[in-house]
Amino acid sequence: MEEKIKFKCQFCGSLLDSPKCVCGKNNTEYEFIMKSIDVDINDYYNNIKNKLLNKEKLTDTEQKILFLLLKNNVLYDNEVLTNIIVDFLYGKKIVSYDVFEYILKIWCLQIATYKKENLKVDFLINNLNADNEYGAINVINSNYMIMKLDENFIKRAYDNPADFFYFLETSFHELEHINQYYNFYHGKCDEKNMLFLKENLIVLNEKENYGSNNYYINNYDYISFEKDAKIVGKVELLNFSKNNNIPLTQKIISIMKKEIEDELELLKRRIRILNDEEKQDVYKIFDEVIKYNPKYLTTYSQLNYEYIIDDGIVRPRTIDELQTVLKENQDNKEVLRYVSWLINDIRKPNDFKKMSNNT
Repeated sequence: MEEKIKFKCQFCGSLLDSPKCVCGKNNTEYEFIMKSIDVDINDYYNNIKNKLLNKEKLTDTEQKILFLLLKNNVLYDNEVLTNIIVDFLYGKKIVSYDVFEYILKIWCLQIATYKKENLKVDFLINNLNADNEYGAINVINSNYMIMKLDENFIKRAYDNPADFFYFLETSFHELEHINQYYNFYHGKCDEKNMLFLKENLIVLNEKENYGSNNYYINNYDYISFEKDAKIVGKVELLNFSKNNNIPLTQKIISIMKKEIEDELELLKRRIRILNDEEKQDVYKIFDEVIKYNPKYLTTYSQLNYEYIIDDGIVRPRTIDELQTVLKENQDNKEVLRYVSWLINDIRKPNDFKKMSNNT
């Protein structure tokens, strides 16, 4: 580990030289660590690290100190974290459940915030399965999200390598939702992400204005942002296994690759079920949703390339208006590609949305 372990006051955030901070508050967990060891904390941790890398069990005191280091956010050692996760896939429980929880938290948060400026993500473990969910993302604002995972699911993952394997897939799935939301709020403008955004807003609009979730429930097997998360969850799990030399059987690899292919086919579908099993193209559905929601143009600036307010009503831009957008954004390759795609593949002079053949 390159960086030295440094403790911050849990009350004011100042670096600690002793349990009692300059702010006058006493940091009891730091005090416990200092009283439990008679060597430098960095040397003590290096001993813990060597034991973990050699698959040796820790003493109760070592477990407690490792837990406090993780809990106080002063330990970011990817080598150790990844090795412990891989060990659990082999059924080797060399850390306590409390340590295991915090390792998963830090591991997920590092992935969630990778290359994302100013994004804060918190990690909560609670009882989600009452709603038949193993994971969920709460978006507080454009730079703050909460990743939630079901407590009983994590406990099963701790005890069973097969459950832990599925837990990792679920984690990658939820982490992709964070990536999607981050792209929504930071103006990502391409065919894929614009579809995810539109369908997310269709779901959000129904919840906010009608208090129901029928669209999501009726179309779960086809909703674009869920298909994407399922695909990424499986792809990232296969990559993680390969990168860490986890010997998956060819049968498991073949099954997962077939599932990815099936999800990719479903992602191509554009027809969705509305009330009374009426079917309609997802793009047309969104045109109706945004018509009376000009606030979406403010929150998600990328929608302005495609839509415009006309007499108080939001409508899709005409071909001529889209051509103007192209001229005004010659230096933005992402916008040029998306608007060109709208003109060439979706937009028609008298038919803003072409129905998909995939029904």
